[in-house]
Amino acid sequence: MKYFIGIDEAGWGPVIGPLVIAGIKVEKSVLSKLKKSGVKDSKEFGEGLSAREKRTNVWKKISQQISGYHCELVSAKELDEKNLVNLIVDRIAEILNTLNWKKAEKIYIGMVGQLKKENLIFYLNEILKSNISPKSIVYEKKADKKYLPVATASILAKINRDREMENICQNVGIDYISGYPNQRTAKFLQDYWLAHHSLPPEVRISRKWLPLERILNETKRIV
Repeated sequence: MKYFIGIDEAGWGPVIGPLVIAGIKVEKSVLSKLKKSGVKDSKEFGEGLSAREKRTNVWKKISQQISGYHCELVSAKELDEKNLVNLIVDRIAEILNTLNWKKAEKIYIGMVGQLKKENLIFYLNEILKSNISPKSIVYEKKADKKYLPVATASILAKINRDREMENICQNVGIDYISGYPNQRTAKFLQDYWLAHHSLPPEVRISRKWLPLERILNETKRIV
């Protein structure tokens, strides 16, 4: 049985919420079915409720065809306190172990920031105490647009991040927001600050974004 592993993340750039890294294991013979079921880069579904529903519907269609999958979450607190690239590589190693990477014919990974392939493989070998062949890994920018295993993983990562954001929004009593730097996120942060004189949960305080920095400056003045 030949299978591929695809890995991608969702949540690199938000101000609020976790980063999610997802990995899927899929047999080579199933790839054409994934394409027919509508698998594509999660960003190509668009934004808003309609896009979230479309991604979820596609995942429901294909989940039974996937041989295995696993997600890792990185909290806002971890993202503030530790190196982002190191965190992602650690989680990729966890996913590879869970999906039994040694038996995979090929591993497809979406590029992690500016991390070079040789460095990625070096770090993975250190963590996994193994000797991964560079030929077994496809590691590229925009891999979610080029390779169905990565596109599938991008959908799973996005669905799980959306779910996390839904929970955060529900807990603070607001309608869904993505947590990415935009006008709705800025308004939510300002409104929450005015009401509570504190930041809402799961805010990445190390994220460089002017609306957030203004509120952080206000908190310093009060303290």
